Amino acid sequence: MSSGPINMPPERPILDDPALLEMLWSDMKQQDALHRAGPYWDGKIRNSHRLIRRFGLAEFRDTAIATSFADAPQIDLTQQLAGTKYGRVLPWILRHTPMYSAVLAVQCRWTKDSVDREEETQAKLFTALGGDWLDAMLHEFPSLPRGSSEGSASRMLWRGEDFSSYYLHMLSYIDSVRKSGLDFEQVETVMEIGGGIGANLHLMLNLFPNIKRAVLVDLPPVAYVAGQYLGKFFGKVLTYRETRGQESIHFTPDQKEPEILVITPWQLPQLRTEIDLAWSSHTFAEMTTDQITFYLREIASRLQSTGELVLISYDDISGGALPVDAVTALASRRFAIEKIAAEEWSWYWSSQLFRGRARNT
Repeated sequence: MSSGPINMPPERPILDDPALLEMLWSDMKQQDALHRAGPYWDGKIRNSHRLIRRFGLAEFRDTAIATSFADAPQIDLTQQLAGTKYGRVLPWILRHTPMYSAVLAVQCRWTKDSVDREEETQAKLFTALGGDWLDAMLHEFPSLPRGSSEGSASRMLWRGEDFSSYYLHMLSYIDSVRKSGLDFEQVETVMEIGGGIGANLHLMLNLFPNIKRAVLVDLPPVAYVAGQYLGKFFGKVLTYRETRGQESIHFTPDQKEPEILVITPWQLPQLRTEIDLAWSSHTFAEMTTDQITFYLREIASRLQSTGELVLISYDDISGGALPVDAVTALASRRFAIEKIAAEEWSWYWSSQLFRGRARNT
């Protein structure tokens, strides 16, 4: 039975670091197109950057900061204007003009009611279809994180305990991959491409104490949020502040406690470590083909001979995402990809799961 890392630091408040945020943002502007946001993400990250500067991270899972890379519902739609040309002026006008403010208040109330109803429906569906599964997971993994923090509205009550439904969905992916034959207890080093706020790595590090090294790769400001969020649970996280400009980025030798690196795409070629597991959840579908090719090459060059890539992609292509066939066709150039079954009751995104080892080239 897995029980999670021992001697973990107590949970801390999430901290703001405006200087680190701006350092990341400024440096990203100097990168070429391969290491910057493509069309899918460009507006989203600009919006998030402005909202982080305005609100900070204290309740980021309940604002539009994390709408695109975590579980934040879109309640106040004016927050989505932050990344636009009129992002400062238009929301102020809408909030302070009586006619518009009244409409906005109704919209927020209706949207909040709709989100609450959806959460209630999801909870009922989970109770009917997934309750036995969660009981089994809690029996095997008593260290499964409870509760939800930083304002997350995505939560579910089960047997008197509060769980993040966002985390439970990620757990269903991990369990599906595990049931397909991948032995997580043989993994020591994991790298996640497009790891968002770090929730998936947070889960893995709790569930499998054998995982001692984790790398999260993402664009600013997502990488900034991930470093601060993971630091809340694990204490010291090596972020861009420590690794900026380094020609060789690596883990501390003989480290006994879990160590986490949060790096940017342009730092990935400087990463000097072999990995046992590479994970990409809904990330490649949101990239350009050149960016996907870059990441697949970097992953293949670092995987141990027994290491594997886990690839999760959307069933549908709403919002400009690449179709799953296009993503797997690119992945198949470097990896022997096979499809695996997902938990039938999963309710978040309609997805397909794949795993594979690097081809001998």
